[in-house]
Amino acid sequence: MSNHKLSRILAAAAFAAALVLLPSITGSSTATAQSRSYGRNYDRDRDYYDGRNHQRREKDRQKRHERREEQNLRRHQAEERYQYRNSGELRDHQRHEREDLKQHKREEKDDLKHHQRSERDGYYDDGRYRRDDRYYDDGSYRRSGRRRY
Repeated sequence: MSNHKLSRILAAAAFAAALVLLPSITGSSTATAQSRSYGRNYDRDRDYYDGRNHQRREKDRQKRHERREEQNLRRHQAEERYQYRNSGELRDHQRHEREDLKQHKREEKDDLKHHQRSERDGYYDDGRYRRDDRYYDDGSYRRSGRRRY
């Protein structure tokens, strides 16, 4: 009887040891299996959704876009000066083009700021209403809990 009991205990201990030691010996674990299941780009995708890096990349894209627009305007205006020569009318026209580009840049920059702020602060739609209970279906927005008309 004692041999039978001893062999059962030893078999259970060997099985438990195998469950614990085998993954550590082979270098496999639940954590590594999970990271493998996400695919090859998991870390890169996770980094992409990291708020600061994501917003920095958006801002960098915006700056590159602005530089391309400025270069295109300079090229366009140089072609106009070559084609139409230097006149007061042309200078006035090009000044308006530069002002339009500045206004366009300001609007795009404001849009990006609004978009990034809404990402950080949890706004949705156009940013007027928060996601919490201060937004009501009737379109009212309560900051202090009192309803304002």
